[in-house]
Amino acid sequence: MSSTVWLFAESRSLALVTPEELSSHCSLDIAVCRAFLDAFSCSSELFRSEHHSFPCGAHPLTVQPVLRVADGYLLPVVSSMFDAIRPLMEDLLRSRSKLWERYTYARGRYLEQETTALLTAAFPGGKSWNGIKWESTSDSSDLDGLVTADDLTIRLQCKAGRLTAPARRGAVEGMKGDVQKLIEAAAEQHRALALVLRSEGAKQIGFSDDQTEALESPLQIEAIVCLDDVTVWATETHKLRTLGALPEDRHVPWVLSLTDLMAVVDLLQGAELAHYLLRRQRIERDGRIEAHDELDWVGHYITEGLFFDRFFEGEEPSHIFRLLSYTEPIDDWYFTKAGLRTVKAPWCHRVSAPPASTRNLLRTSVGLSQPSV
Repeated sequence: MSSTVWLFAESRSLALVTPEELSSHCSLDIAVCRAFLDAFSCSSELFRSEHHSFPCGAHPLTVQPVLRVADGYLLPVVSSMFDAIRPLMEDLLRSRSKLWERYTYARGRYLEQETTALLTAAFPGGKSWNGIKWESTSDSSDLDGLVTADDLTIRLQCKAGRLTAPARRGAVEGMKGDVQKLIEAAAEQHRALALVLRSEGAKQIGFSDDQTEALESPLQIEAIVCLDDVTVWATETHKLRTLGALPEDRHVPWVLSLTDLMAVVDLLQGAELAHYLLRRQRIERDGRIEAHDELDWVGHYITEGLFFDRFFEGEEPSHIFRLLSYTEPIDDWYFTKAGLRTVKAPWCHRVSAPPASTRNLLRTSVGLSQPSV
């Protein structure tokens, strides 16, 4: 009891970090450590009561999670520290135009290559290409990534831009601008390619023989992968049609962040991942099933599948179905893999999916008589 009392009595001194302590811990100059802490310090002027009185996106402490006080520094939101590094680094780089251009090029290439590599490794025998330029008689653009395995091909457009603070807070104009920059532009690239493939063919606009074969696979998935977290739109992408960001006459692309993709391919590989993508696309077409997070869909798929027809049948069918959280078992699974959990978590056997044939699973469980997704 005395120890607990002292914890509260001396909580400020226990929680404080000083440049001297940081310097001693990481063997860096004290001035460097002080500059680092100052760069991540949130000033009181950044707080706006009309924006930040309630929990919402873009709170200043999520961007600059350090508070400077008289005798040191406090980190009230330690978990935000890692997420704050890239935005702050980018803001510092932006003032140097040549360095910023080099950085944005490298950032975009990283996203394209990492996304393609993750999906290729998830499909046994998968093949992939990056940065494919194409040119038709009336248009030209590029395809950031192309991944193919058996009868399935995934066309990738990758966007490395950042979400703005107004969009994270839910400001309508801010969301429209960011949706246009990150999702609408990528969806338009997908649409343009689909049109010229239909009118002129892949070979005629610059794709190689192997790439042409991939683009003629029976099952085609269009995906948009963002470097920033786009959960706010990714799980209900079909609703972007109401903003005019997606056309009504085309299917909805699979939209997610790179970090979500990393978790998806950790948990689903091979035929399982292919089947998940087909069911996931069907959910977007249906529009009546909602989830908070992409990994809620993954968790539901592993435990129960993605079949919801029964909820919309009967005398008094539901108008909408919303998933509960399925991410806790996924967290436990990662803790088990990292050796941080002594009791085995669910799915502890899921080190990798069996190398089943994507073609065989799709022929038996989906049927190639269905139109391309």
